[in-house]
This record gives sequence, structure tokens and C-alpha cells, in this order.
Amino acid sequence: MATSQNPKSSGTGKASKFYMACREGNAELVKRILKTMNVGEINKIEESNNSTALHAASYFGHPEVVKILLEHGGNTHTHNGYGNIPEQEATNEQVIELFRAYKNK
Repeated sequence: MATSQNPKSSGTGKASKFYMACREGNAELVKRILKTMNVGEINKIEESNNSTALHAASYFGHPEVVKILLEHGGNTHTHNGYGNIPEQEATNEQVIELFRAYKNK
């Protein structure tokens, strides 16, 4: 669930509950919140950090959440504030492989 040992996981507290659930790898909460969201909301760029929830899940290395977001219309082409797409933010091989598999569909 939350990755308190991960130094990258300290949040600003200003991001949405959905974004933070994706960032922290809380797949169960992500699934619950997704039931109330549309694709535009899923792909929203958060003002507090200029990235989408898919960027966050990718960067913080949460393959289960990345998979859920891809299955629910997560946009793989959106650029964040650093000019990167979610795949470019991937920090582990499991997440990188999910993006490869998604592109090969």
C-alpha cells in the first residue's frame, strides 16, 4: 500500500485523493474512486505537480495501479510538467513492461 520507505513518496497534500491513491499504490482505493470518474477526470493534470495519476503511478513504481489506469483509459501520450509521457516516468521493469504490452495490443 503506501510506500513510507520510499523517499519520493512525500506528498504536498494539495493533490486530489485519486492522484494520491495512485501515487501511493493504493489499488483498492483507486478502483473505488474510478467508479465515480470519467476519462477526462482520470487524465487530469494535477495543478500541484503538473502530472497525471498515470505519471505518478508510473514514477513511484506501482504496476498494479498502472495496469488499472491503462484499463480505464489512462492517456499514455499526455506530457507532464517535465515534458515526459507516463512511460518515460517509469522507474521499474514491471511498469516498463506494462507500457510495452499496452503498446503492442
